[in-house]
Parts: sequence; C-alpha cells; structure tokens
Amino acid sequence: MKPQFVASYDTTRKTPRWVAWRLDASWFGTATRATSFRRDPQLPTSAGQARDEDFRNSGFDRGHLCPSADRTRTDPDNDATFVFTNIVPQTRASNSGTWSTLEDDARTFAQQGKTVMLVAGPVFGVTPQAIGTGVPVPLSTFKVAVVFDTSAASPAAVTTATRVIGVLVPNTTSVSGDWRSHRVSVRAIEQLTGLDFLADVPRAVQDVVETRVDSLP
Repeated sequence: MKPQFVASYDTTRKTPRWVAWRLDASWFGTATRATSFRRDPQLPTSAGQARDEDFRNSGFDRGHLCPSADRTRTDPDNDATFVFTNIVPQTRASNSGTWSTLEDDARTFAQQGKTVMLVAGPVFGVTPQAIGTGVPVPLSTFKVAVVFDTSAASPAAVTTATRVIGVLVPNTTSVSGDWRSHRVSVRAIEQLTGLDFLADVPRAVQDVVETRVDSLP
C-alpha cells in the first residue's frame, strides 16, 4: 500500500497482478516527470522483482499501470509510480497508443470534476514470452474504471446507473485505435483473471454494471 496506489505483486512472475488507484483533480500539479525506474523498496531485497536491465533492448516499454501523468501533484507522487511493482512489459503500440487513450480520457473525467476509481493489470497466456531474467510479457492488459460524478466515491455510491468501464487491450505491435473499440464487460475480465471487482458493491448492482459493456462516448 502506498499513498499513490495499491498493488498486488507476484514475486515469481516479477510483475504486478493488479494496481488500483483513485483519480480526481486533486492529484494534478506541476511535478516533473521522473525518469528512473527502480526496484520497489517496500519489498524485501530477496523478493523477485524486475530490473531495468530486463527491459533494455527487449522491444517492450516499461508500461505504467498507474500512469505517471495521474500523479503530478508533487515530485514524490510522480516518482512513486516508477517502481517495478507498477510496471509491465508493453508494446509501444499499446503503451503509447490504444492504452494511453483511456489514460487520457480518465484524466479528462477528473478535470471535469469527476472521480474515477481504477484497477489495471496484465493477462498472461499459458506459456508467455519472457524478457530479461524471466519477466513474462502479457497477452493483453485490462482496466476497470468506475466513474463517479462527484467526489463521493464509495461502494455505497455505486448504483445500476453508475458508469463502469471494462477494457481489454491486446499487447501487440499491431493494436490501433482508441480504447472504445476494446470495451468488454467487467465480468469477462473477472473470468479471464480470477479477480473479483466491485466486491463491496451489493451483488444485485454488480450483476447489472459488471455484465453491461460500456457504450457511452
């Protein structure tokens, strides 16, 4: 757990299982983007973690799950996103293309006064390609975004009318277009990952918002 995000990290795969964070306008500022990726000091030195060297000349970006641009309030906030508990191997087409379009739109929601609760992570195949010292490359990356119209963001505030976005973006060199063409239901992401999203929301509400595929602009 960090002030900037919460992560579940797999020390065998050396990648996060998921990263979750809150986004609203209070997180924006004039911080300088950090440049140094590093091991997360909250994990023991004996724990398996990716290294910067694993990504060099691999053909894959060091892909943020909680984006650097979501944490610009202070330099320490921005720097906190550059630990490997927040990083997965992503193609440039995904990381700087399709994946980034949802990051941009989530920040637009926040700038409009909304609050967005987000969780993102990798989806792996049975025998994934690996880079460096055995860091697996995801087949795709998922994101679940719950969009609240105000700062009152809590499980109790989720209704069947709440906008809940599920996206599954292929981690390929040919992926293109914005995130809207990659929308899926949250329930489909749960089935792929084994994770249970919106677990504190009443089941009757979950059954509506998790089975619906977002179709708003």
